[in-house]
Amino acid sequence: MRRSFRNTIMSVMMAVCLISPVALAATKTQKQPSAHTQAVKACNDTYKEAVKEAKTKKGKEHTEALAAARKAKADCVKNAPK
Repeated sequence: MRRSFRNTIMSVMMAVCLISPVALAATKTQKQPSAHTQAVKACNDTYKEAVKEAKTKKGKEHTEALAAARKAKADCVKNAPK
């Protein structure tokens, strides 16, 4: 009798230990990214597209396109909301 009671109690305790982190994690909500983070992400995406477009060019056009992309990214990040 004592052994079955102890096994039951141990099983219940183990189940609670396994289920409680899952229950706590389900109640937390994700924090929305800030306006600055979203703006910087948009700047980075635009920069990646500009670099991809610049790779199709050669010589001086390529260099100028990369410089323009870097300048546009710097301006975009500088103007992003804080």
